[in-house]
Formats: sequence, C-alpha cells, structure tokens
Amino acid sequence: MGIVIFGAGYYGRLLRRIMEHEGERVDFFVDNNIPSGTYVEGIPVIRPCEIGEKSPKADVYISSHAIIDDVMAQLNKMALKNHVYMVPEYVYRYRWSDECPIAVRMDISKPRLPYLECKIVFHCNLNCNGCSAIANIHEKEFLSEEDFERDIKRLKELYSGIRYLKLFGGEPLLHPNLEGMIDIARNYFPDSELVVHSNGILVPEVNKKLLEKMHDSNGSFVFTLYPPTGVKKRQIENRLNMADVSYEFTPPVYEFRKYIDAKGKMDPIETFRKCAKCVNLYKGTVSCGLGHGIELLEKKFQTSIYDNKWEHCINIHETELNGWEINRILDSPCNLCKYCSYMDYGAVDEENYYPWHCGTAKLEDWLLDRV
Repeated sequence: MGIVIFGAGYYGRLLRRIMEHEGERVDFFVDNNIPSGTYVEGIPVIRPCEIGEKSPKADVYISSHAIIDDVMAQLNKMALKNHVYMVPEYVYRYRWSDECPIAVRMDISKPRLPYLECKIVFHCNLNCNGCSAIANIHEKEFLSEEDFERDIKRLKELYSGIRYLKLFGGEPLLHPNLEGMIDIARNYFPDSELVVHSNGILVPEVNKKLLEKMHDSNGSFVFTLYPPTGVKKRQIENRLNMADVSYEFTPPVYEFRKYIDAKGKMDPIETFRKCAKCVNLYKGTVSCGLGHGIELLEKKFQTSIYDNKWEHCINIHETELNGWEINRILDSPCNLCKYCSYMDYGAVDEENYYPWHCGTAKLEDWLLDRV
C-alpha cells in the first residue's frame, strides 16, 4: 500500500530513511512549497490535492511538529479519506518502542491542544513565598488516578492530540503513584511531548521504578532551578544520566515578583499578547490558572480580589463546545487579563520583586497594588 510523507524538508527526509529501515515503502513526498513533479532523494513530490488521486489508499505521515496543526487543518478542509498519522517529537529526540510508536493515528476532524498543564499535586515540599501555583498555602492534596483518567479521557474526545503535556503541582514527585499518572497521560496522548515539571529536590531519592517509567514513556523532566535545587543539581544530573532520562533546568530563580494586579489596571490585549498561553487542567476544567490562584488567595486571606474569575473557565464534562470552539475561547483575551502582571517583565518597580525565600505566606507576596 505504501506511505506518503507530508513535508520534504529535513524531518521528512529523515522519516523516509526511518520508515524504509522499518520495511515500509515511501511512494511520495507531499509539500506545499516544492513544485509537483520534483524529486527529493529519488522520491517524487506531489501537491496535497493530488494525494487522493495518486495514492488513495496510502497512509499519510506528517513528518514534523512544526507543520502538524496547519497540515491537519488543510487535510480536514480537503475531506481527505486516507488515514493520517503524525510522528511524535520523541522519535527524533529519543527513541521509539512498542509503548511509544513511530507514528500515531490522528483524527483530522478534531484539533490538537497546543499546551496543557495538569496539576496532579496541590501542595509542595518547598513552600516558596509568592509561589505562582500558590501551593504554599494549599492543604495536602493529590489528584486521584480515577479523576485524572476521567479528565484525560474526556479531552481525548475533544482533541486529536496535545502537543505539550505537563504534569506539575505543587510538587509532582510527591504523588504516591506518579508512574500511574504517566501511564494514563501516555496511553491517551501518545503524540504528546510529556514533561514532569518539578523542583527536583526529591530526584536523588525517587524509586527506580519511576525513572524506568520516565525512560520507557519517553518522558522528560523540567526543573525550576531554585537555590535548594542548585545545591542538589549534580546529584540530580548523576541520577538521571545513569537512568538515561532526559531533563533540563530553567535559568536560576533568585527572586519572585508579585504577579496579580490588585487594581485590575493591566491592558488585557497587551497582557494576552505577551501571555505564555499556559492552559491548566484543574479538577475537570480547562482555563488560565490565574482564576484558580485568585480563588485560593481569597479563601486563605478572607478577601475579595475579582468576582468574574471563571469567564474563560470551561468544564469539559458539561460543555457542549467542541475542541475548535474551546481553543478559540482559550486563545483570546478576557477581563481576567486585567489582573495579570505575570508577563509584565521590567514594567514594575523594583520594590515589587523580592528575593526567593520560604516563610510565612502573606497576601502581599502576590498582589501588586498599583496606585
């Protein structure tokens, strides 16, 4: 039957060699920027509109994450009948296996979610003042595997895939069965770049089973380099290098800043333009995490900051919206953006920054009270 590779650039050519080593026959490259009839490494190039005519039964492999969303939308508009697959980033970066295949079948009638943070632990072992996840004032709490799978299963009904899927907290290494959470995430979204974001302090003591799971699932760690993390950095590196687990550290974090504008004076359009678009999965909802943080502060300190916190908060189990519609809502500014100064680097006075430390939490650790 053969296959067709969408994208004749570096990754497309690399994929051709991988697939031929696996015993597959590549019939065509498809590319929007290379004329039909051109040959790349001896393989003819065709236009997307020629797939159905020249290779009606071939499987279409999208070669790169850089083009996947645009290509899926293009093929969806064409009403393509061929099976469509995408090649996860781990194929080029790490390895593939029975657990993590070379290609993942995609449903081009549904969009992908670009980014998702899943809070699986609500407390932390560091308790930094001004914690952006506000874990330092949260009671000890873990997300259960049952609740996590319920949410992830529902997201699979709404989305064809998730590009970047992060498990975080609080401190995710405190979860009593992080291996099980990784399994659930990978089973439903094998296409994702799967990341566990941690402060790393517990890595030297974690059990071997977890590191084997991270290795086998092609997961990777991201560590925020707080001062206590820096003290253990070499131990962390040695442990993960021995386990052949991928990781990276953020730049050192020596100070925190107040990121909630108590007066709501931020420009929502400009704020959203700078926004990192960190969509949070939080107890059956998807939204920006700012509203949940404000709610925690209001409850802890018996105050009122902003009433309309849930303007863009969508309960995925109750909504009648499809994935395309949810993405449009999440990818647009709202009034809550007026209260976010998180991405407002350099635009506030130095007094609104303070050295990293752990201690008794105060409301002013988070609130930027502009005049």
